[in-house]
Amino acid sequence: MIEQATEKPTAVDAAMSALALELDPSEQEQLVADMAMDQATSDAEALAYRDGPDPDAWQPAYVASQSKAIDDAKANIDAFAARQKKRLELKRKYIIWKWGPSLQAFCNRNRGKQQSIDSGIMNDKGKPVRIGWRKRPTTPRLVIDDEDQAVSHAADECPKAVKVKRSLLKSELPEGFVPRGCHMEIPPEGNTFFIGKYTVNPPKDETPVLGHQGRVDADKFLASDEVPDFGEQT
Repeated sequence: MIEQATEKPTAVDAAMSALALELDPSEQEQLVADMAMDQATSDAEALAYRDGPDPDAWQPAYVASQSKAIDDAKANIDAFAARQKKRLELKRKYIIWKWGPSLQAFCNRNRGKQQSIDSGIMNDKGKPVRIGWRKRPTTPRLVIDDEDQAVSHAADECPKAVKVKRSLLKSELPEGFVPRGCHMEIPPEGNTFFIGKYTVNPPKDETPVLGHQGRVDADKFLASDEVPDFGEQT
């Protein structure tokens, strides 16, 4: 268990106490073990900097180097996570590219009067993941043709819709107001194919991603820089 500090509490003590309340006993034990290991490693690394007549002269370089190492490690984690997320999305695209047409055909054969079927898989909320079709919304949407012109016009009529960096916030525009440099369009009627909470979006030219004459147009489904690569990532 994480013990409370016996000395005058500090901000760090308060943060650790708050963290302890969020963790169950096994997680607390693991945190204590991890912190003990980190402290031992940190003390060992500090020995390499203790050289010279001044017993404290090593501390600036050591602390700065450790802080930089932590920042570098965090950046590497973020970059790795971004690569992994992209890789996972590419894997999903590949799976849909390969099995999408037959999946759509199976769904159409077995959905009856419903628009979707039960996949037999449960999501993280304990509800069944359904596969099928849903109506594509046809609500008119604002399309920005000339952002500079649109921002300039909107700034005069409804300043709250314009960010400081001069971009247009469509959600802040009054209903029915179309700034110069924009036009309204109504999305075409049709259905979108979904797998649970993931929606298979068609390319910009509206050519269906799946089921185009019983096949998949791979050139339109996967852009040239999105060829799936499931090899090891470094």
